[in-house]
Amino acid sequence: MDAGRIIANAKPSEVAIQLAGSGEDDVHPMYYGMPPVMKLFPKELVRWQDSLPMTLREGRIFDGEALRKRNAHA
Repeated sequence: MDAGRIIANAKPSEVAIQLAGSGEDDVHPMYYGMPPVMKLFPKELVRWQDSLPMTLREGRIFDGEALRKRNAHA
């Protein structure tokens, strides 16, 4: 809710994408209230929305997988 209005009704990853906006000037203030792990990967929100981490544990797993994929392509 924002100013008494519902601004999003979706999965957390989809809400994060909406709140993140399309650029730094378009970020909704409520985005900064999202879990810290989600804010670490703002550019990956759309690409990995189905596997986006919501907890620190999931973030460590996500980060490890991303590093493995990146190193595999190097």
